[in-house]
Amino acid sequence: MIQALGPESQGSSRSSRANADLAASQDISDPEYLLNPVDRGSKSAPIVVMREISQHVTLGYRRVVSGDPDLVQLQLLDEQSASELIELFIKHQGHTLLVRSHEELRHYGDARQLSAFLHSVCCLIGVVYRDDICGTPLHRQVYEQVRVTLGQAVLCSPLDLDDLNAMFIMSNNANTPSSQGVEYIDSWLLTGYCAKQAMLSIYFTQIVDRLKNGNSTVGDHQAMHLWSTICLHHLQWAATTGRPSTIPKGSHINQCNVLLSFYQATMQDGMLVAEIMLFSVLHEKLLQESYPSDGRECEEFRTWKQRWNHLLALPTSAMLRIGYNAACLILAVRALGKTGDAPGSTSLLSTDSNPVTGNVMNDNSPVSFDHRGINSSDSGGAREETLQLPSDPRSDNTPADILRVNVCNYAKIILETFLEMPSILRDTAPTCTCLCLGYCALVLAHYDVSQSHIPNDVVLRLIMRLDRWVRTSPGKAWSYKYGTLAIRKVETRINSPTSPNLRAETDLTGQTSRVYDDERGASQHCQADSLDHSGTEHANNYRSVDMLASTGHSDGANDTLPPFDLDTMFPSMEGFFGGGFLDFMR
Repeated sequence: MIQALGPESQGSSRSSRANADLAASQDISDPEYLLNPVDRGSKSAPIVVMREISQHVTLGYRRVVSGDPDLVQLQLLDEQSASELIELFIKHQGHTLLVRSHEELRHYGDARQLSAFLHSVCCLIGVVYRDDICGTPLHRQVYEQVRVTLGQAVLCSPLDLDDLNAMFIMSNNANTPSSQGVEYIDSWLLTGYCAKQAMLSIYFTQIVDRLKNGNSTVGDHQAMHLWSTICLHHLQWAATTGRPSTIPKGSHINQCNVLLSFYQATMQDGMLVAEIMLFSVLHEKLLQESYPSDGRECEEFRTWKQRWNHLLALPTSAMLRIGYNAACLILAVRALGKTGDAPGSTSLLSTDSNPVTGNVMNDNSPVSFDHRGINSSDSGGAREETLQLPSDPRSDNTPADILRVNVCNYAKIILETFLEMPSILRDTAPTCTCLCLGYCALVLAHYDVSQSHIPNDVVLRLIMRLDRWVRTSPGKAWSYKYGTLAIRKVETRINSPTSPNLRAETDLTGQTSRVYDDERGASQHCQADSLDHSGTEHANNYRSVDMLASTGHSDGANDTLPPFDLDTMFPSMEGFFGGGFLDFMR
């Protein structure tokens, strides 16, 4: 299967160097993931042996995806349009193409012959960035054709790596024709299929043997990179949806470490493996239902941080720091759910400025943080922060109160870290990250300053900056309603005459108004700039102006939240990532 990629052997100097290194270290035992690849015994498994015999005796075979007509052959697209869509895919999502070079994909004839499925998926993703096609009947036709091929790919095995990469891309992007986002493909399910197909398609034993012999190929590195990327995304979707991982714990996850044994390995490969190990630890904690009662950083996470601190300290590790704080947030929200205080539909959608969950922390009690998460604003890369209990013995703060503060702090750090990233990196954020950002915005909007210990103007500025990015980032406007809902929630709380902290919040009115005006002006400026450069490169708004009007919202700062049907429950964290966020977007 790897040979089908047409791999090129690494240079002879690298092979010689590898052999010299192996000879010099012959007395040092290899790690487990190199000694015992996960598929070492699969060739002799009874069913595998019988199926190989059947290929010779009964001419048994498995249906493959290759051979199906592509979008050009089906006359859904002409060759010029297909080429333009491929260029848009490369520009905005080229980093998800893991087994082909951009040049190979640009040669549309060759790409279509090698994998019509991969070519079609890339065209579909490119449609999202075309104003003149996105949301049109043509978009629907292309999408339905890709779904048909995707369904076939799920049942075909083993897949070649091109088709496996195409399946992964489909799980990683919002690409449905509906601008309302009411249709989606379950990414936990699809990344699970990807992982199982990868177990059948990637021959780990052969890759490890070539690596140890010093004659590994480019295709070997690509295969391990694809496997590791699938593992990370599946672990993320499993953790955020509260579902189990379909990837066996232990050896299959540890096999990702092979990626770091290649001479082509980069710092980004190291961060990829580090985040896989982090979410593997997170799944163990979730499986054991072992949650810190006050939301503090758990011991297992501290151990992980010590192991990978050299990467966390790098200025390019923003996504790794987001992943770390997201893992902490997931544990903290689970702990809230265990006490019955997790945000629910009534509290999240209510315009009441005083949430009813738990006790409200004493505003006069000083709270300091020195170990709660990783903050991207530190020049040193990683900063330890922990919520310290007030020294006043008369304080009535409970672990649940501290837990809520930590939940809000993790959400704040995630938004701050993301918004400080360069725009070119923010715009590549996958669907799971976008949902995580929206969830963080809703969490911050839910708790007032007495519960979160975060000033309203800070919360409002963060949410409005996120809202501005969503409205102007190519292909991300499908998620704009999260920011809209969060902004209305904060504004309603600030302007509520029944707020228990009205006197303190009144002092912030002028400052908050300036925040609102500044961020609203910046948002309008960005939108105007986007419209001035209309064309194939800016499908940013995705009809978001019409969508906003359909909600009944106006742009006034004093507007109250529109009425919501509270019988339609706002989803839990797991339901939110599992697709429940779509319910209140319709």
